[in-house]
Amino acid sequence: MMGMLYDEVQEYLRNSTTSDPSFFSLASLFVCSVTASSVKLRTKFGTVRPNIYGIMLGKSTISHKTTIQNIVTDLLSESFTNNMITGTFSPEGLISTLAENPVAIMIKDEFGGLLEGMSKKDYMADSRDLLMELFDNKKIITRVLSKQKITVREPFFAMLTGVTLERFKETFNYNDIYSGFLVRFLVGLYNKPTEEREVDLLNHSLHKMKILAEIATIKQELDKNKNTLILSEEAEEYFNKYIKSSINENMDEFNLALRGRMNTIILKVAMIFYAMENYKSMSPEIPVEYIERGIEFSDPFFKNSQALFKEITMHPQVLRVADIIKEKGIAEHSYVLWRSHMKSNDLKPIIQTLVEMGLILETKNKGKTVYIYRNKEF
Repeated sequence: MMGMLYDEVQEYLRNSTTSDPSFFSLASLFVCSVTASSVKLRTKFGTVRPNIYGIMLGKSTISHKTTIQNIVTDLLSESFTNNMITGTFSPEGLISTLAENPVAIMIKDEFGGLLEGMSKKDYMADSRDLLMELFDNKKIITRVLSKQKITVREPFFAMLTGVTLERFKETFNYNDIYSGFLVRFLVGLYNKPTEEREVDLLNHSLHKMKILAEIATIKQELDKNKNTLILSEEAEEYFNKYIKSSINENMDEFNLALRGRMNTIILKVAMIFYAMENYKSMSPEIPVEYIERGIEFSDPFFKNSQALFKEITMHPQVLRVADIIKEKGIAEHSYVLWRSHMKSNDLKPIIQTLVEMGLILETKNKGKTVYIYRNKEF
């Protein structure tokens, strides 16, 4: 059994629409994450907040991404009216919003538009760095806007979004992977729908009212106490052993980055469930069982991210660059740029992807960067 509010929201979502179970899990965790926004976990490497970034990837209409987002918005808007961000996203706007209120929630229907804007619009250039800083719970974030220095202290920013796989492939940039941006997201992949349920509408409405009341009660209690937690000695020892066992020297850069961020997410999940179940009387030490549950919850999402990465490495741009190098056997950097009609900054992460896949070697010849194709099939 997970956190009580988590279970209630998941059941409510299942009775509201059909979709992939991972979408329900992700959306339920998101509601609990926001509800626990005032909780902190103090660790040796800094303070961790329970904010999460979630992305649902699925086909239009049948996956019901928008329906789930609308339900989550409806459940949160009553207790978090002043924290919801709607409309166009910009780093300047987000910083200004957080300066006024350090808790912000974004539920964005089209993630592809955000990715495209970050790549093509000058005013969005700082978005990746800012979103990564917010996920990592930087204690102080400073930006200069219109020659005025704005400082945000201990911000909490959570984001739930969705996109089709096709649109995602069209708009993502390989820097989104290797900058560490995408590895900060819990990825829900639509595989198959849940069964449609017959629901008594009156009871369904009463269930919603119960959830709204529970969110308000938990939020009020947690906000009042401003809990700062630590891991119990047993939990810290267990978590450290898990980290060591989950990383090995043969992992590529993407999986190392993904594993590192997933370890942070495990702490966030553990904190969320602990807060949901113990908000009435909370010991400052998180027991080891919550770390175990954080690992159990996060593992399917880790596998989803691996599957997504494998899928996007087959992107036409990657295949085209691989074919260009394969055709020559040994190709200079300038030649690949010319043949691919790409800019150097756009080509760099694709080359890194091909190197990580083991398809090419990158080396120097007479001071020039060259790529050597390896006799290996996709």
